[in-house]
Amino acid sequence: MNSMDQEDMDREEQEEDMEGQQNQEAHFSALSQRIFLWPQGLFSKKEVPSFFRKPKMVRGSMIFLAVFSFLMILILYPQMLSKVTDIQTSIQTLTEILETARPQAQMMSSCLGNVNAEIQMLKKDLQNVSSESQRANSNLKNASDEVQILKRRLENASVQTQMTNSNLKSASDEIKKLKESLENTNTFHSEAQRLSSGLEKANGEIQTIMESLVNTSSLKVEVQSLKEQLENLTAQQQQQSHQSSLLQLVVQGWYFYKGKAYYFSETQKTWDEAEEFCVAHNSHLASVTSDDEQEFLSKRTNGVYHWIGLTDKDTEGTWYWVDGTPYNENKVFWNNNQPDNWPYGKGLSEDCVHTEVKWNDMLCDKPYPWICKRVTGLPEQRP
Repeated sequence: MNSMDQEDMDREEQEEDMEGQQNQEAHFSALSQRIFLWPQGLFSKKEVPSFFRKPKMVRGSMIFLAVFSFLMILILYPQMLSKVTDIQTSIQTLTEILETARPQAQMMSSCLGNVNAEIQMLKKDLQNVSSESQRANSNLKNASDEVQILKRRLENASVQTQMTNSNLKSASDEIKKLKESLENTNTFHSEAQRLSSGLEKANGEIQTIMESLVNTSSLKVEVQSLKEQLENLTAQQQQQSHQSSLLQLVVQGWYFYKGKAYYFSETQKTWDEAEEFCVAHNSHLASVTSDDEQEFLSKRTNGVYHWIGLTDKDTEGTWYWVDGTPYNENKVFWNNNQPDNWPYGKGLSEDCVHTEVKWNDMLCDKPYPWICKRVTGLPEQRP
């Protein structure tokens, strides 16, 4: 401790003593024209704050830090206030966006509920079709069993017919023999009676053979009827299978128009990837052959470009449809100044086509939604 610090401490103690004396009660008396002051009791000192007990350098440092902190606050406060204002503005913007998105989310939730309800109905219809198909399969199996039984009966009847024919031939031979014997033995009456009896017997066998032939004809008619029933059941089963496949397409999101099914994707792929997807689903990227079909596609794309199956990748300027549909230059829907094969450089060329309201050629490796098209076998009429 240096001398300056010691002087400061002595001065502080003197100030404390003076402050204690000021707070004490003063008592005095007048005697011989003199006034005496004295303290009553001990001095009662107040507790001095610890700050004033510290050395002057420490107090100076603390005051400097306080002033410096105050100045820093004055400098940084406008910037902090600006950031707080920006944050409040961002919060307000996010709140408005959230309030705008909330009705849309509710509307999407309602639409999703309607779609789920339609899917449930389609599933019920599909279950009904499956149960009907099972019943048809059961009926078909029973009919097949009956056909097998009838075939066996027909085979037995054929065997009986062959035996009857053999007996008929034998009877005919015997009649011939009897006729020969009759011609040779006209003089013998007994021989005539024998021949007459043999003839009656032969007539009886002939009648039996004729009845067997009638039964065989009825069996043939019954077999023919069963074959027709079997063909009807097979056609009905094929129709139910076709209806089941159509229901599956509806559930998967396909749309139907004039006997064709169309799939409008919600994701994006390159032209080649989109064609691979369509081929995996028994279809191709869509071809367009009429004004009505182009109008139908334009309404479904909702102002968003979608890949279609038109390309000149093999030979520049020679356009063709990937599903094999002939390209008709008199029935095209190019946009103004299209196709232009925009010069990107580096060997790039616009060899694939996407459509919105009109067609436009584009680089094949650009990702876009796409449209698949397949034949359904339905009659060509609007859905």
